[in-house]
Amino acid sequence: MGPIGVAEHLAAHLPTHPVIDVGVALAESAGTVSAARGAARPSCDLLAYIAMMGRDGPNAGHQGGDPHANYIARRLQDGGHYELLYAGQHGLVAHECIIDTRPFKASAGVDVEDIAKRLIDYGFIHPRSPSPSPGR
Repeated sequence: MGPIGVAEHLAAHLPTHPVIDVGVALAESAGTVSAARGAARPSCDLLAYIAMMGRDGPNAGHQGGDPHANYIARRLQDGGHYELLYAGQHGLVAHECIIDTRPFKASAGVDVEDIAKRLIDYGFIHPRSPSPSPGR
């Protein structure tokens, strides 16, 4: 998170620091801000999403998993080329499908990081994918 700008009349209510003088009177301040910066936005998004789903939505949304992830998992597995690492008792996945890439390492020396980087080359970026190496 970058700098935060406020109007002058709100400056007295900015957070302060318990050790470093930041120029805000402690009595008027909002206090100290936790180190978990940026956590408020995802929490608000989650609460809004749950509210939009209605009373039965959160429970119904998890029964049977994500249809998109299950569709992709089924298509990848039905060809006989990929095995899923994790699936439930009835062969369903929750919100993502994880394929077993160990056979690629054994047969062609292709590691999971190689696959992730190649997907990045084609514009598929996942938050847990490794960063592309320089020159790639």
